[in-house]
Amino acid sequence: PTLSILDETDSGLDIDALYGIHPVVSPDGSRWVHTHGLAALGGFDIDLINPSDEVLGVAHTLIRSLAFSIIEGSLMIDQPAFQIAQPGGLIRMVPAREFDEQVDPRFRGIREPDENHVENRAVLCEPKLKRGMLGLGKGKLEPSRFVRGKVSENTVFAMSKTATDLITQRTQETYPLLVELMGEFESLQLPVLAKVACRTDSCDSYEHIWFEVHNADANGIDATCVNQPYEVSGLSQGDRGRYGFGQLTEWQMQTPIGSIAPNQLGAIRHIRENREKLEEIMRQYREEQPN
Repeated sequence: PTLSILDETDSGLDIDALYGIHPVVSPDGSRWVHTHGLAALGGFDIDLINPSDEVLGVAHTLIRSLAFSIIEGSLMIDQPAFQIAQPGGLIRMVPAREFDEQVDPRFRGIREPDENHVENRAVLCEPKLKRGMLGLGKGKLEPSRFVRGKVSENTVFAMSKTATDLITQRTQETYPLLVELMGEFESLQLPVLAKVACRTDSCDSYEHIWFEVHNADANGIDATCVNQPYEVSGLSQGDRGRYGFGQLTEWQMQTPIGSIAPNQLGAIRHIRENREKLEEIMRQYREEQPN
């Protein structure tokens, strides 16, 4: 599979439009989040077993990263290991049928093994089998601990250069809209974030780091770094500076009814239609925040 289906859209179509995410919560509290649509594109669909609250909060980003890797062909079913995030995030995509047969009994029955959820489908698992005491006995598959664990605010999800280039193109083409919205919705004081491409210490790559945006104009943003960089020694969390719009690789405006982003614009209309109500919600929110 390739990303040609996305290349041909001139940034008009995002990969999010090519698949759906279906969350299922059982009476016992177990969670099963899975996709539909990636297999139809020549890839395979994915299952997350018992994702933590933290992972649910970033599930869109995690699944989007996985989807790009699947459609591009860099992530395949049953390859030994794949680094989807740092820190942690080392996973193995186990065929769904194999998972159902060999998973640790504690996790059996969380996903539905019917005909619609087996073929061309894989479950995020630990790269190594879980064995009994002293390493004896037949190993059992275990759902990804990264998916079931806590996610640091500094977690960085992997994106290939091809995927990053597509996202960057869309981001920069829609940047004038961000500037316009920050002016239009200024009284709401909605949080705005932007991801900036910062050259790493080795100078042979870029680290894409989130910043809180204070002001934006046609030339770029005034923003504060909100993540601690891994390979950019000259930049630290809390540093404030000016960055040109050509350095931006993502942006988002956070609202009470969902984020506005280059691939998520539906909230704009709802904000305009419910401006007075949202003004009150944001006023109450600010009053509840500690000084």
